[in-house]
Amino acid sequence: MLILIAKLTVALAAIILSADWMTNGASAIALKLKIRPFIVGLTIVAMGTSAPELFVSLSSALASNSPEKAGMVDIALGNVVGSNIFNCLLIVGIVSLVAPVNVARNTVKRDIPIVFASSMLLASLVFYGQIGRLHGIVFLVCFVGFLFLTVSDAKKGRQDTEEGDTGGEIKPRPVWHAVLLIVVGLAVLVYSSDVFVNAASGIAAALGVSDKIIGLTIVGIGTSAPELATSIMAARKGQGEMAVGNVIGSNIFNILFILGLTAVVHPLAGFTINLVDIGVMVFSALLFWVFSRTKYMLERWEGGVMTLVCAAYLCWLVATQA
Repeated sequence: MLILIAKLTVALAAIILSADWMTNGASAIALKLKIRPFIVGLTIVAMGTSAPELFVSLSSALASNSPEKAGMVDIALGNVVGSNIFNCLLIVGIVSLVAPVNVARNTVKRDIPIVFASSMLLASLVFYGQIGRLHGIVFLVCFVGFLFLTVSDAKKGRQDTEEGDTGGEIKPRPVWHAVLLIVVGLAVLVYSSDVFVNAASGIAAALGVSDKIIGLTIVGIGTSAPELATSIMAARKGQGEMAVGNVIGSNIFNILFILGLTAVVHPLAGFTINLVDIGVMVFSALLFWVFSRTKYMLERWEGGVMTLVCAAYLCWLVATQA
């Protein structure tokens, strides 16, 4: 147990450090290409910080082939559901508490609704009881469409017409240096997140916690650690837009790409994730959308509400587990 706790601590420190490298590199790329930090957060940073979710969901789904590990399908799905809940409630909540964040109108009118729509799509399939290969293909096609819209926005120079913060001071860096920061930061993020998840899961399993709870909480929070660390670092550096873009991109990537690819490789069925868990995920996306519409800004009190809702959900999970 002491070894697991030590691994957990070291991995968390590595996650924070590598998140700082990624934020600096991504900000420099945004400055160099003259695109909004939001677009970088929505794509490069979001996909990079979602790498742990991809690894955990795929490996868990494949492991569920074994009869003695059938419950791993709950970790594969619970990982994404829990991660999206914590992204919207905990990460956005903490980032807003660090500093109020301006949200561009087009983000509120299109990008956040896509998060809500993809959450509703996943909810309908959980109610159906299975996420098959055909569903996975539909998810992947929708993800390609989302990427096409995002790239089109970047090409149009959306930064010149949008309302929203362009961020604080960004230190100019050579392209090679910025790319190196992103690549090395991402590599350390992925590895340290894997160590974090394994250590946390080992502690939870030793305490007799179910696969569903491990997936929704320990693994969900653990694989969201890169998003949390990167978003907080971005907010502290005045890059609120990148922090919001990271959350939006990660949530869309988690559902449409990760679950889509996972379902194509191994259809998901027999999970015990219930409508309460899915309902909280949908509600968190809706709350994110509603709060972003108020003055097109996420204020500190709104961040406080989101953080409290997240805490209430965690308390409910612990109570039902007991």
